[in-house]
Amino acid sequence: MQLIYYWEGCSTWMDRWAGFLQMQAEARKAGSATCLTACDCRIQVIIRTPTQHALIMQITRRLEFDAGHRIPSHTSQCRHLHGHRYAIEITLSGEIITTDGISEQGMIMDYSEVKRIAKEQLVDAWDHAFLVYRNDQAVLDFLNSLPNHKTVVLEVPPTAENLAMLAFKLLDSAYRHSYGNNLQLERVRIYETPNNWADCLRNSS
Repeated sequence: MQLIYYWEGCSTWMDRWAGFLQMQAEARKAGSATCLTACDCRIQVIIRTPTQHALIMQITRRLEFDAGHRIPSHTSQCRHLHGHRYAIEITLSGEIITTDGISEQGMIMDYSEVKRIAKEQLVDAWDHAFLVYRNDQAVLDFLNSLPNHKTVVLEVPPTAENLAMLAFKLLDSAYRHSYGNNLQLERVRIYETPNNWADCLRNSS
């Protein structure tokens, strides 16, 4: 927005300067940045309001799954075979869909679609599986000896941090631009317990 004030009838330099100071005071009261210029018989005060930034909208969907693991090099309890009731939270950003009359109007993405993609790409594969590091040879040999056992072999030890990172990489392309509304994955959070979790975030730099 731009407001312009004129100080008319300024016959002398002192009159013009007095008008300039008065307009400057009024501009400051308006609480906006000012641009002040003087000409022959008037003072022009331009008040510019700060540009508003676009709002960023995010949604989050939470799913749960059960899985076993161990951290082979850990010096405490986590080196033993055990399992968790994991939870995964998937946070997406995007523009709100405004197309009139469609099912997704007013949404970034339908939560049921967030769930469906997460299950297809990740959750169904990890649920009730044992997540094992590929260099954990003793456990890998044992799991391979079990007929039809559900085993997921990972390139890294199955810590909460590594699982969040792997999940982000698996899901990133599955959500991007699904609705043509600049949809993208922003964060994956993995809860190992209700009190312990790890976040993998998109690097915006």
